[in-house]
Amino acid sequence: MEIDAGRNVTPISEFRKEAASILERLRKTREPLLLTQNGRSVAVVLDVEEFERREYERRFARAVGEGLRDLRQGRIISQDEMEREASGP
Repeated sequence: MEIDAGRNVTPISEFRKEAASILERLRKTREPLLLTQNGRSVAVVLDVEEFERREYERRFARAVGEGLRDLRQGRIISQDEMEREASGP
């Protein structure tokens, strides 16, 4: 996750004061916001739809990786075998 240090880093005290406008900006830009406390990074705030999109992409990439690993290791079945297994006894 890339965070623009000049624009997307906000002290938690400022976030508390301006939460509504900051959250609206996050909804529009879909960019993450890094919250700091006493100059240290403490949390990342992300629009829900953007979070869900990123999670979907992460899970999809993991599934593709697992599928490729299975293919390389010979753990595959033909479509006919899959259809027989899916249709049951």
